Amino acid sequence: MLPQSLADTAPLSEAEMEALLADPLYPVVLYAHGNSFDRTIAHRCELYNVLTAMGYQVVSFDYRGYGDSEGSPTEGGIVNDTRVVYDYVRMHSKDNAVVVWGHSMGTG
Repeated sequence: MLPQSLADTAPLSEAEMEALLADPLYPVVLYAHGNSFDRTIAHRCELYNVLTAMGYQVVSFDYRGYGDSEGSPTEGGIVNDTRVVYDYVRMHSKDNAVVVWGHSMGTG
């Protein structure tokens, strides 16, 4: 999710979104949710809104078996899913600050 100050900009391409991850004006929060529900539950969306209002970019995802992700959750699968997203964010964020925030099983 984009920081609120950028939310009204024209739709960004995938390449523009990836480049934005490296912008030091907008640090990144990688959010790994807990066991209940998925990334779209109301209290999580409220957290995303608070973070984006503070100028953070928020990257959130569903583990396999959650939300619109296929498969069944396993410990190894959840760790792998998180690692893939983390590696993607680190690759594109370059030297930008990345905060990894997890709840419950998302804390690893």
